[in-house]
Amino acid sequence: LWPEPIEITPYSEPSFVAAWWRRLPDTLCQGQVAEIYLEWHIDASPVDSNVYEYSIDSGFTWQDSWKFTGLVDGTYNLAIRPKASPQCVTHQSWDSPPLPEVPKVLGISPDSVGFCGDGRVEIQATGSNLLYSLDGIAFHRDSNVVLIPNTPYTLYVKEEGNDRCIDSMDVILHQASEFVPEVTIDGNLATFSLSIGSKGPYTLLWSNGDTTSSVDNLPAGFNYLDITDGWGCSQRYAFFIEDNSCVFQLTDSIVDATCETNTTSIYLISQDTVNQYTYDWSIDRFDGLPFVENVRHGTYSVEVSYGVCSKKIEFTTPIGDIEEVTISTRLAGCTGIGNILLEKITGGQGPYTVDLTGEQFDSNLQIMGISPGVYPLLITDAKGCEYRDTIEVASNISLPVSRPKIQVDCETAVYTLDFSNISGGTAPYELIWEGDIFPGFQIPDLSPGVYRYEILDSSGCHGGIQKVELFDIPEIMITNRDTFITSGDPLFLSAAADTNLLKDFYWFNEFTNICDGCSDILYENAEEGVYYFSYNFKLMDSSACENILQFQVNYLDDEIYIPNAFSPNGDNNNDQFEIYAPNHEVITLQIYNRWGDKVYSDHGPDFQWNGQMGNRKAEPGVYIYQVLLRSTNGKTKQETGSITLIR
Repeated sequence: LWPEPIEITPYSEPSFVAAWWRRLPDTLCQGQVAEIYLEWHIDASPVDSNVYEYSIDSGFTWQDSWKFTGLVDGTYNLAIRPKASPQCVTHQSWDSPPLPEVPKVLGISPDSVGFCGDGRVEIQATGSNLLYSLDGIAFHRDSNVVLIPNTPYTLYVKEEGNDRCIDSMDVILHQASEFVPEVTIDGNLATFSLSIGSKGPYTLLWSNGDTTSSVDNLPAGFNYLDITDGWGCSQRYAFFIEDNSCVFQLTDSIVDATCETNTTSIYLISQDTVNQYTYDWSIDRFDGLPFVENVRHGTYSVEVSYGVCSKKIEFTTPIGDIEEVTISTRLAGCTGIGNILLEKITGGQGPYTVDLTGEQFDSNLQIMGISPGVYPLLITDAKGCEYRDTIEVASNISLPVSRPKIQVDCETAVYTLDFSNISGGTAPYELIWEGDIFPGFQIPDLSPGVYRYEILDSSGCHGGIQKVELFDIPEIMITNRDTFITSGDPLFLSAAADTNLLKDFYWFNEFTNICDGCSDILYENAEEGVYYFSYNFKLMDSSACENILQFQVNYLDDEIYIPNAFSPNGDNNNDQFEIYAPNHEVITLQIYNRWGDKVYSDHGPDFQWNGQMGNRKAEPGVYIYQVLLRSTNGKTKQETGSITLIR
């Protein structure tokens, strides 16, 4: 045999070059669509479309052509594969350019129903390259049109170059837009407001050159206000200020505080040669004077008056030297590192610089990583004023520990641990429970077992891993349930319990203490009434559980008692259907379902129906029983009735 040579050509993966996106005419007026041309190369040469097939949906569908049409805008998962090797797929994600929306009229602009009183409004519509019209014939680019109030119109909109897709809407302009200004005069104070508004924002220009909404110290005589709204419409509002209006001719001078002089002064200077002013300061000792002197930094007011005119003026005085710094320190714990906190600064002007680290701050600063010791502190404000103090960072090597408070729910047999009582270390603390940080310090719903915990303080110190053991809570139950006995019969009392775990336990009824320290006893000549089993046991050092279990005993008379319901659900309470017939013997018992089928049959005297039909459970519902009994004198008696099975 002579082997033939085989040449294996390596696979060359196509590379994505470009996707050419071209809009198509919107002939159906349902939204713009487009077509896409894909360009893939192998070694700088276009791929052979006879050899490859293409996909734009990640390979779910394939075609021979590299052209796809009728597409909407969005993200496309492009793919290419050789026809001879369809398992070799190359993917490329590509986002298309957005396509214009279908032209649609939305209405006229909601923030204006007119323009400068002539009914000029703006047509609002969706789409791009839109043209607007009021007759559907003459279209123009301007979306602003003039409408006559209370006259019906039809608004038209289309995309430029597309006469097929034209949208329209009927509208009525109920009122042409205009704004009505008002100016309120109070002495020489004028305030602007609107009784009717159009489109904002509004531009104001008073006759004295002011541009705010309220202007003071206007001269007596005619004044005016020019208002321009958001549409560019302007109005002039003229008003008159009486000669007897209040005009104050005052200037003020404030003496700045310095690092050496931490006070300031305010001086009011009157240029009024006619009126004599009086001054009422918020600092009473300066009342009647045109100044306050040597006051601390703060806000002060003065009411200046003459005749019937008065005016209140507020001043905020400059800041002087740094007066006070509130400083606190955090003890250096087990890590040997403490913190300094500059909490509050009174006086001075920020930003402040602390020389200890060179850091700048505006209101508060925490300096971390400080070893125990005494440090000089220098703080300098923006004006160069200095504040000096001495700080001591003390050492604290006490470790954080917590002895948990243990609570137990004796009925559900679960524990709750409370670790909030912590001593040592530096607050705030964290609880590490079973190796993880626990959110809080109270852990509920714990089962018996051995758990590990530790307390971590703010300095990173911890008191070591501690253990807490939660013991099993014994389950105590009595086997007796509510029952009937004949007068004089004995009654067997039984409690299922590990008596080694109990501290005190005993049986009693309302008449006597039956037995101390016993869980099982045959009680002769039992009376009817309530029987109790009381017990308690210790858990941990101080947590105790105690409980009393009970059941009811009633006498049976010579009458036959047949229950009308039972619930065979395994809870040891009314699980069996049985007949109580003193001085009678049960001969036979038969039970039928509602269709007459026999589901149970037995003959006595010891019978009980547990709700089973052979190997399966009987369905809940009403069943019919027939029972034949024989009394001690030999007479037979048949009883028939219904019994309800409940699950």
